[in-house]
Amino acid sequence: MAVRRSLRRVAPDVFVSVESEIWPNFLAAAKSMGVQTLIVSGIVSDKTVSRSRWLRFLYRWALSNVDRCLMQTEGDAERIVGLGADAGRVEVVGNCKFDQEKEGLTDEETAALRHEYGSKRSPGVRSGEH
Repeated sequence: MAVRRSLRRVAPDVFVSVESEIWPNFLAAAKSMGVQTLIVSGIVSDKTVSRSRWLRFLYRWALSNVDRCLMQTEGDAERIVGLGADAGRVEVVGNCKFDQEKEGLTDEETAALRHEYGSKRSPGVRSGEH
């Protein structure tokens, strides 16, 4: 009841769970209220799979309420399907924290951001350097 009340108050369009957070009651309530549900940068350890033997029905139910499982590795994808996720909703996309290329900011962009946020340090000077 508290989950539904919270969801009604927040009224999200999408719920995104990162890495390994699987909350069965929350996912079921969100899905029943039309909220799209995603797992991103998903991981499932061998330890979780071995401990899930007695809770497989719970994982299957929880994962039936997830629209997409975007997993870090093929192994993670196989393990989440083994827990009960629909293979058609599982995709390997890598780790969203580390698998992205970043271009550095120019000195001008850095200076503009520092000015905007009130930082007095000059470009190229890291915290602790003077």
